[in-house]
Amino acid sequence: MVVGLILSYIAVFIIVGLMIAFWAFTGYIYWNRRKYAHIPCVPMPSFYFGHMKLFNKAIHGEDDLCIDALMFDWYKKTGSLVYCMHVLHVSIVIILEPKAVKAIMLDKRNPKPPEFHVFLRNLFGQRLMGRGLLTEPNNEEWHKRRVILNKAFHRRFLKDFMDPFNASTELFLDKLSEKADGKTPISMVEHLNRVTLDVISKVAFDLDLGIIEDENSFFNQTLLIAFEAALEGSSMSSKSWNSSYKEEVRRAIRTIRETGRECLSKRIDEMNSGKEVQEDILTYIIKSSQEVKGDDREKMEVMIDEFILFFFAGR
Repeated sequence: MVVGLILSYIAVFIIVGLMIAFWAFTGYIYWNRRKYAHIPCVPMPSFYFGHMKLFNKAIHGEDDLCIDALMFDWYKKTGSLVYCMHVLHVSIVIILEPKAVKAIMLDKRNPKPPEFHVFLRNLFGQRLMGRGLLTEPNNEEWHKRRVILNKAFHRRFLKDFMDPFNASTELFLDKLSEKADGKTPISMVEHLNRVTLDVISKVAFDLDLGIIEDENSFFNQTLLIAFEAALEGSSMSSKSWNSSYKEEVRRAIRTIRETGRECLSKRIDEMNSGKEVQEDILTYIIKSSQEVKGDDREKMEVMIDEFILFFFAGR
C-alpha cells in the first residue's frame, strides 16, 4: 500500500515536471521568436518545429526545390533580402543583401557560433571537417591560416592551371555530347558538380580521380554519402537514428580522410626531399598547418579537414 502510494506520488511529480518543462520550453520558443518579430518571416507550418518541414523538403529535393531555390522563394514572399528562419528554439537570420554580408564578414565582432557547425565538425562520432577553415571557431587562428591560403587563389597562380581547367571542360563537353540524343533528360546539377570536383582534384590536389569519365566513381559516391549525411544531420532526419546508415557514413568519411592523408603525405615527402612541387592549394594547406596549435598528428588531421572542405565546397 505504502509502496503504491509512493509510486503514485513519483508518477505525479514526473508528470507535473514534464508539463512544467513543456510549458517552459513553449514559453522560451515564444519569447525567443518575439525578439526577431521585427524581421520579415514566411509563415511557419508548425509553431514548435517552425520552418523545419520546408527546410527538410528542400534538402531532399521535394517539390522541385533545393536550398538555394528555397532561399529565393522566401525572398520573393517576404520582399526582403533579410528575413528570419525558425527551427524549434533556434532562430536564424538569413542575409542576402551584398553590402550587409560584406560588413558582417569583415566585422570581427561576429564570431562563428560553435553549435552552428557541429554536424560538420564530427558526424556520428567520426571527425569530418574538424577544425577546417569553415568550422574553426578561433578567429585569430582562422585568420592566420586564411592569409596563407589566400595566396593560392591569386590570379598569378591560377593562370598556371588553365590547362587542367580546360582539360576538365573538354571532358565535360564530351560527356554531354554522348548523352545529347534530344530525348533523354539529364541532371545538369550532377554533371556540373562532377566537373567542379574534377577541377578541384586536379588543380588543388594534383589528383586524377576520373570523376567525369566514370559515372560510378567510387570517390564521388563516397563523398556524396558524407555530404548528404551532413545535411541530414543538420536537419535532424530520421535516418540519423539508423545504426547501419550511420556506420555507412562513418566508413565513407574514413575513406575520404584516408585519401586526403595519402595525398598530403606524398606531397610532404616530396617537399622534405627538396623536390620542386607545384604552388597549388595542397602546398599552401601544408604551409598553413604551421599555424595550427597542436602536435604533428593534430596538424595532419587539420590538413585533412581542409582537404574535405574543398571537396564539400565542390558539391
